[in-house]
Amino acid sequence: MKINTITDQAHLDQLMHADRKSSNGTKSGKNAQSDKIVKDTVDISGESKIQENIAKYVKIVKNMADVRPEAIESAKAKLKSGEYDDQEVYRKTAENILDE
Repeated sequence: MKINTITDQAHLDQLMHADRKSSNGTKSGKNAQSDKIVKDTVDISGESKIQENIAKYVKIVKNMADVRPEAIESAKAKLKSGEYDDQEVYRKTAENILDE
């Protein structure tokens, strides 16, 4: 037995149309209604939705920048001492803000 593949959409449409035409001629009444297209649906449980939200928030937290208290204290000390009062520091800070 040889099976030919159908790659031509027009040919496929003709075959489907011919199949519908032949089946429509033999059905009537209630049986004709069974030819209507029925769409599948999916219901997602509330628990599943909660788990999806938890996973989303875990991913957000994992991608957040690392905040280290010691780095913050160091920056505060440098600001207070005037170490950051420099044109080069201002320029670099502005570049970093614009890059984000």
